[in-house]
Amino acid sequence: MLGRLMKHEWKGMLAPLVIMACLLLGITVFTCTVIINMNTELDEIIENFSTAVSMMTFLLYYAGIVGCVIGITMVIAVRFYKTCYTDQGYLTHTLPVSAKQLLTAKTVTAALSYLIIILLVYISVFVTLSTFIAQAFDEDWDFLLNSFVAVLRDSLGLHNAYPLFIIYWSCCIIVSLICSVIGLMGAISLGQLYTKHRVAGAVIAYLAIRIVRRFFTQVVILLGYQIFDRFTHASWDSTAIHGSEYWRSVIASANFSAQIMLFTIVLISAAIAAGLLFASYNMMTKRLNLE
Repeated sequence: MLGRLMKHEWKGMLAPLVIMACLLLGITVFTCTVIINMNTELDEIIENFSTAVSMMTFLLYYAGIVGCVIGITMVIAVRFYKTCYTDQGYLTHTLPVSAKQLLTAKTVTAALSYLIIILLVYISVFVTLSTFIAQAFDEDWDFLLNSFVAVLRDSLGLHNAYPLFIIYWSCCIIVSLICSVIGLMGAISLGQLYTKHRVAGAVIAYLAIRIVRRFFTQVVILLGYQIFDRFTHASWDSTAIHGSEYWRSVIASANFSAQIMLFTIVLISAAIAAGLLFASYNMMTKRLNLE
């Protein structure tokens, strides 16, 4: 039954995903076309016009990306609210499935939809930046990609550990996306406690969750920075080597500190998400009050 639930959820998410994917494709192709056809080696009037068109295009491109991210968030929120807490919820909660299965299906499909949009945004940004750099510096994409990977490896001191680094950060990003989706659903569930102002209650709960998460994130970053700062000063005072070896150790320490901070932030987000998931489950099983 869980498979049928997820299939049904995918059917509901398919149309918004296709629309947003087409929007991203359209603005990417349009922006890259403008970049390729930019020509500043003309007279002053045409040069100013080309610059103005380019700025407007980049603003439109930025608005399109932000709109897609906000759009998928709104689609997930509205769909969860309507199918669980409005009149549509009468049909949803009469299905022969448990609340755990219902939450699992909605969380998995929403997280995958979110991940698809984020990946498409990253691909779009990479293609657009590559086109801009290739047009500005007359380099091909293979050279740009190889240079980017080489700089990333050297600056972070990864070398042979580069694949593990990518896997580690990818797992953290996926877990963060899942926590974000659970947080969104948890805020909507908590908003149902305000029976007369459910939408406003959900918005307030969502903002409160964001503030709490941001507070703990800033605390972790501040502590990590303090530890890294003390380590670098101690290394400088205790060693006579202040050349490339010292800076290589500083970069390695910064990379390690960043990974520890990211892991800690993900753990905090997971803990908050676990509490919100329990809140959603409790609301569906013990305090369900449909409109």
